[in-house]
Amino acid sequence: MAEHILVVDDEPAIRNLVGQLLNSSGYHVAFAGDGFDALLNIREHPPDLMISDLRMPRMSGFELLSIVRRRFPEMPVITNSSDYDPLFVPPCVICDAYFQKGEYKTPELLAKVGELLEADHRAALPGYPSPGVATERPRRSLHRNLYRLPTFIPDAPNGRTTRIA
Repeated sequence: MAEHILVVDDEPAIRNLVGQLLNSSGYHVAFAGDGFDALLNIREHPPDLMISDLRMPRMSGFELLSIVRRRFPEMPVITNSSDYDPLFVPPCVICDAYFQKGEYKTPELLAKVGELLEADHRAALPGYPSPGVATERPRRSLHRNLYRLPTFIPDAPNGRTTRIA
């Protein structure tokens, strides 16, 4: 069965390009235009990996990453943005890989996606056990964390809330 990857970007051209690239490599791809759409998608169809832009309207990639890291720490995340050089990514961007938009090649992205889907990448992040140490939550426990998503998500620009349950 093909791995499920969620691509989150507010630019349709980039979403489609990355999606076609991943589809042609045998992955099943879902799309979201911002953080709110991504959370809805995660609730309905939890991905095996997420690729997210950092600068988006409504809910930014920074906010999305904060929620995903707290609720689904075992989900690998690749972020991309044109705002930061890969050598100087802000420390608040806690991701498994970072690519600067327009500065990476297709084989690099595909290699990183494959590596993250196959490897025990969680051990590299602070607070996670070293490779070979038994963990309380296997990678597939992602599905058990769905009940932790909030019923309502505040939509600050509009002053309203969005129901996701």
